Amino acid sequence: MERSSIGRSLLLLSVAIGSSAATVHADGNVSAVVRGGQLILRGDNADNQIRVSTDGAPAGGVRLIPGLGTAINGVLVPFLDVPDVPRGIRAGFGGGEDTFFGREFAGFTGDMIVDMGGQNDSLSLDDLSADRCDFSFGAGHDNFGFTNLACAQVSIRGGGGDDRTSWIGGSVSGATSIGMGSGPDGLTLRGITFGGPVRVLMSGGDDSLRVAEGCTFQDTAYFSGGAGTANGFDDDGTNAFAIPPVIVHFQQ
Repeated sequence: MERSSIGRSLLLLSVAIGSSAATVHADGNVSAVVRGGQLILRGDNADNQIRVSTDGAPAGGVRLIPGLGTAINGVLVPFLDVPDVPRGIRAGFGGGEDTFFGREFAGFTGDMIVDMGGQNDSLSLDDLSADRCDFSFGAGHDNFGFTNLACAQVSIRGGGGDDRTSWIGGSVSGATSIGMGSGPDGLTLRGITFGGPVRVLMSGGDDSLRVAEGCTFQDTAYFSGGAGTANGFDDDGTNAFAIPPVIVHFQQ
C-alpha cells in the first residue's frame, strides 16, 4: 500500500545525514516527497536555494543540499539523501527569488522538470543526462545555464522578464522547443547536437540569438525573432544544417 504524503516526508527526513538538524522558522522551505519513483520538490514564496547531485547519494538516488536559510520539509539540515528516484525530479518554486543548480549527475535516470516560478530566478545544470528535460521561468529577470545537457527531448519556456539562457555542449535525440517569452531576451546555443526537430521562438521584445561553435542540426530547424523590431541572429559559420534552416523576423 502506498505511503501517505506525511509518511513519505518522514521517510525522507529519516535518511538525512549531517551533523545537526533543527526545526526552526527558516527563511524559506522546500518540501521533498517521493511519489511513484519521482522526487517532487515544492518551494514556498520565500527565496530558496537548492543544489542537487548524485555525488554521495545512495545508488539510484540524489542528494539535496539546501542553501543558507532554506529548510527541507520544515527542517534545517546540512543535506538530505533521497533514495530510489528512478523517474527523476519534478521541481516547482513559488514567488521568491530562487536558485536551483546541479552538478555531478552520474547514474541519474528519469526526467528533470523544473518550474522556477515568478521573481528573479536562476537555474544551472551541468553534466546532466535525462529523458525529458522541461524548464520554465515566470515573470522575473531570470538566468538559465546548461553545460553538457543530454536529453531525449527538451522544452525551455521563458517568462515576461529580461531573461538570459546559455546552453553549451550536449545533445538532444528528439525534439527541442524553446520559447523565450515577452521580454528583451538573450539565447546562446554552442556546440550542441540536435537529432530531432528544433523550434526556437524569441517572442516579444528586442531579442538576441547566437548559434555557434559547431552546433549540428540533423532535422528541421526553425528560428523566429518574434515581435521585436531589433532582433539579432548570429550564426558564426561553424554550424551544420542537414536541412536549410528557416529564419524569420530577425532584423540584424
